[in-house]
Amino acid sequence: MRKVIFALSVTALLFAAGCEKNPAGGELDVPQSVLSAFDEMYPGAEDVQWSSRQSYFVATFGDYLPVKGMSSSGSGRNAAWFDFSGKWYMTEFNSSLGMLPQAVRDAFASSEYASWRVDDVDVLRRSGTAVIYVIEVEGQKDGVFMEVDLYYSEDGVLVKEVVDAEDGYDYGDYIPSRPAESLADAVESLYPGARIVDVDEDDGAIEVEIVDADRIFRELYFDFGLEWMLTKTEVRYSLLPAAVVAAFGNSEYSGYRIDDDIDHYLWSSGEEYYVLELESRDDDDIKIKITPDGTVSVADRDDVNLPVGGGAAVGAAAEFINGKYPGAVIVEVEEDDGFIKYEIVHDGKEKDVYFNWSAEWVRTEWDVRYRDLPDAVKQALASYREVDDISFVETPSGSFYLAEVEDGRGERDIRIAPDGTLL
Repeated sequence: MRKVIFALSVTALLFAAGCEKNPAGGELDVPQSVLSAFDEMYPGAEDVQWSSRQSYFVATFGDYLPVKGMSSSGSGRNAAWFDFSGKWYMTEFNSSLGMLPQAVRDAFASSEYASWRVDDVDVLRRSGTAVIYVIEVEGQKDGVFMEVDLYYSEDGVLVKEVVDAEDGYDYGDYIPSRPAESLADAVESLYPGARIVDVDEDDGAIEVEIVDADRIFRELYFDFGLEWMLTKTEVRYSLLPAAVVAAFGNSEYSGYRIDDDIDHYLWSSGEEYYVLELESRDDDDIKIKITPDGTVSVADRDDVNLPVGGGAAVGAAAEFINGKYPGAVIVEVEEDDGFIKYEIVHDGKEKDVYFNWSAEWVRTEWDVRYRDLPDAVKQALASYREVDDISFVETPSGSFYLAEVEDGRGERDIRIAPDGTLL
């Protein structure tokens, strides 16, 4: 099922729509709020084409000089992402190596990929998070040809490295989730001056990637009650405390080779240690744990596993589900497009229940078969050539049916009230 995310009430979604050209063919209903937001951000943009991706409207457009002194490369196309309300999330600008910040160019020049051919350069401006610069290179490593995408922060910190990304990748999964202000405050209280790079869900915890004031890339984990649980940081061997280096050198593992990056773990309980992944000449792999005072032990599963979330917010959401959907069974909890999604089974149906980071209910949706639709809704759908993927959506402001339809205007999603009224 293709799902559309609604962060606003049904009333707020009753907007006028304009018909815009869709690169895939036909016309696309683009809300006037989206068109106005785009025109305000990029006045005079030329050769604009609209498409629908995931739950967003995406405008691709020609060369443009972005705000704040960013320069366009003079080639390629740019892409701006908006939600149904006209809220902007991300713009991908096509650029060139020479137009990137000096810190990014210096970092790339000193990297192992400096001699590789630069295939493309993109700049990701994203709402509420730091600018990301992506340098796409291609070359050979150990005799194997590969393509590598290097993601840099504006001060030259390498925050992500992707090998052989899929053809046509559009950064859709790099759109920032919108962290609550309290989450931003929580990050600031721990690492003043840090910039949030990305927010995601990982095994029931909120994972926040940051670049701190000292230009160090870190991964922070919070529960859904926004309580900090863990900070994980990659550390080079040369930066390990002397006591840790000495402990490793004097241990029974000193003859092993350090096989991978070293991770520093700092837990909210105050526990702190370094995890080294080692490899012997016999290809025996082992992970060891060294505390700052030099105590060495074999790292067990609990030492390296990331935390599982919990907290008051999860309890509040579960309490709401139990009240609204008596007898429901919670199957899975995960982050989805900036919301917390609970997959439940209720009355024999699989339903998705969405909450914001404060555990406030946003909507519930589930698949509906055509034969189970009210007659008024069937009549409203009768004029369309093809009808697919029908779901029922409940929100705090009301309920409606969401259907993917196709007619002479192409494919699009429509909303129908239970009485058959098109919304």
